[in-house]
Amino acid sequence: MSDIRSAITEMGLALGMPGLHLDADDACAISLPDGLQLEMHYRERAAQLHLCADLGGLAQATQSELLVAAATSNVWLAYAAMPYLAYDRVNGRLILEKPISAQDLTAQTLQDALAAMALAARSVRERLGEGLLVM
Repeated sequence: MSDIRSAITEMGLALGMPGLHLDADDACAISLPDGLQLEMHYRERAAQLHLCADLGGLAQATQSELLVAAATSNVWLAYAAMPYLAYDRVNGRLILEKPISAQDLTAQTLQDALAAMALAARSVRERLGEGLLVM
C-alpha cells in the first residue's frame, strides 16, 4: 500500500499538485482544466487502482439508448485494455472506469495511465455527448 501512496504522491509532485494523496477512503481526485474530473480508488483486496472519469449526467436518453450509442461509438477499439462504462444511479452520472494493477505501479506508469484515461474519457464524452450527456 505504501508503494501506491508513494506513486500517487510522486506523480502529484511531478504534475505540480503537491497535496495529491489517497484520503482515509483510499481515494483522490484530479480536476483537469477542461472540467474533466479523474478519480483514483485503491482496492486493496484486489490490489488494483481504479481510474474513474465522470462523463456527465444522462439527459433524456434511456439506458438502452445509451448502451446502443456506446456500443456503436467504436471508441473502445482505440484502447487495448478497455475501460468500461458504469452508471451511478444515486447521482445519475455516467462513469468511465478502468482498473489497473497496483503491482509495480510507479509515478510514471500511473501518469501514463491517467493520460490514457483522460483521452478515452474525452473521446467517449465527445461521441456520446450529442444529446445524451449533460455536463
